[in-house]
Amino acid sequence: ISFNLLPLLSPAEAASGLEITGDGVANPLSLTLSDLQEMEQYQHVYSTINTWPSKKLYVAQGVKLKDLLALAGLKENAQLIVFTSSDGYSVTLTVKELLKDKRYYFPYFQDNSVNDGTIPGSPRDAVEVQPILALLSAESSKNPADMNDMDALLLVCGQRAVSEQTNSIFLKYISKIEVLTSKPTKWDAPRANIGSGKVAEGTLIELSNKRND
Repeated sequence: ISFNLLPLLSPAEAASGLEITGDGVANPLSLTLSDLQEMEQYQHVYSTINTWPSKKLYVAQGVKLKDLLALAGLKENAQLIVFTSSDGYSVTLTVKELLKDKRYYFPYFQDNSVNDGTIPGSPRDAVEVQPILALLSAESSKNPADMNDMDALLLVCGQRAVSEQTNSIFLKYISKIEVLTSKPTKWDAPRANIGSGKVAEGTLIELSNKRND
């Protein structure tokens, strides 16, 4: 997962549809909101944890990401999916982590602590859910009557584990999806700040790499 902040756009420049491009699709698309509304809609409750970390619930309805990418002709060698919003943010995910790894809604993820994301809830009765671009959604609710289009198009996905922090990738105002065949970047190998010879037990060792991220 990676994030990027681009220069902010004015509200007048905000897109009213969705563009799907990149060398990872055979059939680039430009879809209006009406086009998306006419596609099959998927609705579910999603469990998530943000980076505070705090536990949250969402109810969302929209188009399955796999349906959109199938329509665009997702290539077998596609590696990365870049979501860009009309307000300047972008999130990059791998095809594997978003489309191939199984993701779930955990109904009892608030067990042991309703809000504290450092305290894992129960993974029992997990329900597999699909990642979607939501046209309607509601935060902190399971009630579909609370849904609105305020954050559309909103990326919503399940958790791979009951403790996984996924809320940071719930990008809103998505106007573009770029699918790429380039391989994900990897971190540089870490280096330790120790000299040669035997290291005494309990010695603190500092690790660093080229980018120190």
